[in-house]
Amino acid sequence: MPRPITSAENTRAILKRHNLTLSDKILVLDWLRDHPGESQSSAAQHFQRNGFPALSQSSISRWASQEEELRDQAAETGNLSFKRPRKVEFPDVEKSLSVWIVQAQANGIKITGDVIRVKACRYAQLHGVDPDEFLSLSNGWLERFKLRHSLKEWRFHGEAGSVPEQELQAAQQRLIALTNVYALEDIWNMDETGLNDRMVPDRGLATQQGAGVKHDKHRITLAFTVNATGTERLPPLFIGHSARPRCFKKKTGSQLGFDYYANKKAWMTGHVFQRYLEAFDRQMREQGRKVLLLIDNAPSHIFDKSVITNIQVEFFPPNMTSRIQPLDAGVIRAFKAHYKRFFCERAIDREELGLSDIYTINLVDAMNLAKKSWSCVTNVTIGNCWRHVQI
Repeated sequence: MPRPITSAENTRAILKRHNLTLSDKILVLDWLRDHPGESQSSAAQHFQRNGFPALSQSSISRWASQEEELRDQAAETGNLSFKRPRKVEFPDVEKSLSVWIVQAQANGIKITGDVIRVKACRYAQLHGVDPDEFLSLSNGWLERFKLRHSLKEWRFHGEAGSVPEQELQAAQQRLIALTNVYALEDIWNMDETGLNDRMVPDRGLATQQGAGVKHDKHRITLAFTVNATGTERLPPLFIGHSARPRCFKKKTGSQLGFDYYANKKAWMTGHVFQRYLEAFDRQMREQGRKVLLLIDNAPSHIFDKSVITNIQVEFFPPNMTSRIQPLDAGVIRAFKAHYKRFFCERAIDREELGLSDIYTINLVDAMNLAKKSWSCVTNVTIGNCWRHVQI
């Protein structure tokens, strides 16, 4: 039978020494600053009762004597989670590089690891560091530098950063004035996107370098139409290269259950858009509804207004769809994420059947995956994207 733990041993376990982060130390120093009448012993007792049972007056005294240095370290937000300050070999170069990164971000400059290395060498020269003594600027150095300064890898999507804020607000106000006269369920957005339906990876995980294969650049165009509540959506429109591909087995796209068109480049054209819009207009007319349709100003978005009776078509201002078009705000990205997942699951199914070319897919199967992926985009996602663009 194990010996029971005594109260003295339990107390020692609770008071086991542990290092505090820089953020914790600043918290203690801030408390002392906000309570000038309290002693360091009172501060220790306060924090012992509030989650720091091993904190002593001597530790607080040491931090108080180092307060200026600790606050300077805390000014670099990446240091706040460290328990011991990270010492660097060339602090002047580090500080100059840190200031430059803040300024570069404020100016909209995209920074990469290679750019940081080059700039570090320039600052080393400015500070008179002997090139033979300077760091090798290895991947390890770069990773530690990124950790110290809270730098993370980000992917910058689209052209959202190029839209002037004043013009954006004016466009949003104009669209709000248009949408205010319609019920939410009667406000719609339509947009096209390209889909590389045969997503054969050109990179992957392996224990050694392997031979690649010719990249399949096959692409189809899809068009999506949704309303502002996310409760209604049209089936996806597909545009391919061939009117009757071999996989259709002498049937038409409509006979296979798809809204399918074809042209040489698999792009949206004025003819396709006119037919698509007429079908949507006919549907709204049968339901006795007058709706607003918001679209971008692509050259292919031309139509005969005389035959469209129940849809008011309005165009987004040029070059602003990345900021004010709901489908561009995450709906299409969600669709493609679902398609990628289903495509990978299908590839594994083929592998488990013993097939070697697991990524092969014909157009019919790709369109079925696309329809399934579109149905998986939730109403909540669509509604959130409409709210995000604030129109």
